[in-house]
Amino acid sequence: MKNTSSSNRYSDAIFQIASEDNNLSEWGEFLHNLSEIFKDVKIQKYFLDPKINNDDKISLISNSEIKTDVKKINFLKLMIEKNRLFLIDSIIERFNKLIDKKNGVKRAKIITAFELSESQLNQINDKLSIVTKAKVVSDNVIDKTILGGFIAKFDDQMLDMSTKGKLSELKDKILE
Repeated sequence: MKNTSSSNRYSDAIFQIASEDNNLSEWGEFLHNLSEIFKDVKIQKYFLDPKINNDDKISLISNSEIKTDVKKINFLKLMIEKNRLFLIDSIIERFNKLIDKKNGVKRAKIITAFELSESQLNQINDKLSIVTKAKVVSDNVIDKTILGGFIAKFDDQMLDMSTKGKLSELKDKILE
């Protein structure tokens, strides 16, 4: 279940707090750890159980390792009281995008017919960095239907450097 506008508000607020406190990586790690914890079905059931009082849930987290960090405790209290714990993964996703934006990083998926070596992936990242005017960090995705070359997919863009794409482009030029 994903409530985008709510998760965006939480992410934006956390990002602002973390930026002001100069601890983006600490908050990122905290959110990641929360996500891992809430993947446990027993923990999910406990925190989603309407029969268990929110004060008991808050007491449990208040006595955890993060008890010394008031802002993180307050964030968890708010998430429990508003019954928004299911938003953790979408909050993390947006938080990471905000960090990437701040650092001038674009994430891409490089789709190829075979697995690229780290060196090949770095070469593609370097070329794409020049084109996008941002640091490109990518993951290699294997798609056996690609004849050759690669397709680079960003959040809102796609660069088709595949053989099939080049042939299609050539076909369109011939038919003009």
